[in-house]
Amino acid sequence: MVAASGLALGTAARRSRARRRVLIVSTDPAHSLGDALGVRLSGRPTRVRRSLDAVELERAMQVQDAGRELGLSGAPTLRELAGLTPAPWDGIFAEHRRALLALASEIDNITKSNRDLLQRGHQAAREALVAIGEIDIDAYDARGSLPDRSLALRIVDEAI
Repeated sequence: MVAASGLALGTAARRSRARRRVLIVSTDPAHSLGDALGVRLSGRPTRVRRSLDAVELERAMQVQDAGRELGLSGAPTLRELAGLTPAPWDGIFAEHRRALLALASEIDNITKSNRDLLQRGHQAAREALVAIGEIDIDAYDARGSLPDRSLALRIVDEAI
């Protein structure tokens, strides 16, 4: 990300935190704004947070131009563009799309499995600490604060 993009993003984020509606527009062909925000941007505004939207015009203009060249109107989806490609490209696009969807599904399953393992590990650690009498498992109050009586729990929190 170049300094100008970083400055624009910082300014937009600050103004959106002040409850101002902000639309940040990128024309960067490197797509650094979307990368910095951790979202895939398109030619339509994408909600990044409650009062911050972002749009990337370069990609949208390229897709729209490609669609026009192929006789499509508006902004076609990549699936529509791939459907118009001649053999053998149509099959290659379809095969890559299936592989990408399978990989995305596998990553999603692994993420869920890892989250489950982390939750089980966290629960097992808490139960082990309770079993050896090191902490009172109900030491946090309703606000999530530590009362002064829970010195052992605070030491465990700092160690973790």
